[in-house]
Amino acid sequence: MSRTRNGAFALALAMVAASPSFAGNDGKFDGTWSVSVVTEKGDCNPQTWTVIVAGNRLQRVRELPVSASGSIDAQGQARFNVASMVNADGMMHDRTGSGRWDAPSQSCSGRWRAARL
Repeated sequence: MSRTRNGAFALALAMVAASPSFAGNDGKFDGTWSVSVVTEKGDCNPQTWTVIVAGNRLQRVRELPVSASGSIDAQGQARFNVASMVNADGMMHDRTGSGRWDAPSQSCSGRWRAARL
């Protein structure tokens, strides 16, 4: 899998969508998260990344030098779009999260799980 594709999946599983009105402002989900990506359809490798969230917004993925955007609302709903390549959404809780992702241009899709570190 290419570094670009890995970056896209890392960001996709990192949870979060780029709408200013979407982000919760309480910082409830701020911190460091381990995010694991599992492919259910297509030929994309499973991956695990360390994701930093601040202000309920995705700040960065430690392992990859790729820009990221996204947010989590106050109820824990996470949405994101990465480089017009990956769409993902899911639900975050105090210490865990999970959801679905897809990368239509790569013909891959699957699920993600997150755990607060």
